Amino acid sequence: LVLNSGAIAVNTSGACIIKLVQSSATAGQVTIDNITWTANGGGLLPEPSEYPASFVAVAGIGQAALTWVDAAGVQAPQKYLILVSTQNNIQAPVDGTAVADDLDLSDGKGAKNVTQGLQGYTFTGLSNNQVYYFAIYPYTNGGSDVNFKTDGTAPAASITTPNIEVIHSQSFDGGSLAPWTQYSVLGTQVWTYSDIYGVNDGPCAKMTGYEVTPFENEDWLISPALDLSNYTLESFIFQSAKNYTGNALEVFVSDDYAGTGDPNLATWSALSATLSAGSWAWTSSGYIDISTYGENIYLAFKFTSSATESATWEVDEIQVLGKMGTGISEASVLTSKVYPSPTTSNVHVVYNGGGQADVRVYDLTGSVVLRSVITAGDNVVSVRGLNGGMYLMQIEGDSQVYTHKLIIR
Repeated sequence: LVLNSGAIAVNTSGACIIKLVQSSATAGQVTIDNITWTANGGGLLPEPSEYPASFVAVAGIGQAALTWVDAAGVQAPQKYLILVSTQNNIQAPVDGTAVADDLDLSDGKGAKNVTQGLQGYTFTGLSNNQVYYFAIYPYTNGGSDVNFKTDGTAPAASITTPNIEVIHSQSFDGGSLAPWTQYSVLGTQVWTYSDIYGVNDGPCAKMTGYEVTPFENEDWLISPALDLSNYTLESFIFQSAKNYTGNALEVFVSDDYAGTGDPNLATWSALSATLSAGSWAWTSSGYIDISTYGENIYLAFKFTSSATESATWEVDEIQVLGKMGTGISEASVLTSKVYPSPTTSNVHVVYNGGGQADVRVYDLTGSVVLRSVITAGDNVVSVRGLNGGMYLMQIEGDSQVYTHKLIIR
């Protein structure tokens, strides 16, 4: 019996393999012959039919996160070109001229090609307190055949990066760990100052549980008390380097550590950080959000090792950053008080003015999320319905407005 398969539409591009499989283990012999492959000449795709929808840019510390909904229409794009500039003068790309990625924005402009389907990209390394403009162009093909959609109005967005200040910085340039302190819970090895193994061969803090052989250790490197009361958008960033096999370095924050003594007597919350994978490779942790952990906090690195293995960890270039100015004035403190912060359910609002006062709680987008009315004295306001995060509470009374930072967990 001789059969002809007829034309089989493959509709693929690039290299491929044709595989013919006998699906039955009990069937007889099959012979295949006269295989013919016909190409259609590699025709170019037309211009994308539509622009993507819902193009949005959200500012972060030193970054802008862009999202969009992929373009629909008869002809979908293969990729998108995102252009960025510090000036509101972005020029549309030209058909036949491909634009390479340019992520060095020090000259005030850049570009990024993003594959259809990803629906997002984050530009990092942006300048402080700077306006950035973005535009997105879908396209098909590539190289000298690239075909951009540029008619009509391309989706655009802009952001202003936060005006971030350094609240605390530690690069161990002072010849010691100070003002950070080490505390050894277990083992004789401790965090030490090193003057040569840090970033760019500068100083750093170093910890290992190895001394001829591995030893069991638990050792903490703890920051000084950090006052965040006059800041918002607080974050934490550092560099780490690692070598040898052993436990990962842990990173913590506490708002009830006593400032001295055994850290295990306090409550610590773990922070997620990008850590060095090894081979002494210095690695940035990325910006770690610490805006919801209270106004007076401690940060800490916790090192552990066992009697069978110990890694060596180094940390350097520690920075605590925040946006200065919550609108909190001395008059706010004298006339009103809000406690506890952080809180999980209720907050006490002490008002020393006359008559009644209106209370409004704002989230960081400026939206009012809670309203209440209080009188002189100590009032209890429920915040159970609010999600965890940082808020601003405004108390308006006696023709004055008093502002306090409120953290809810």
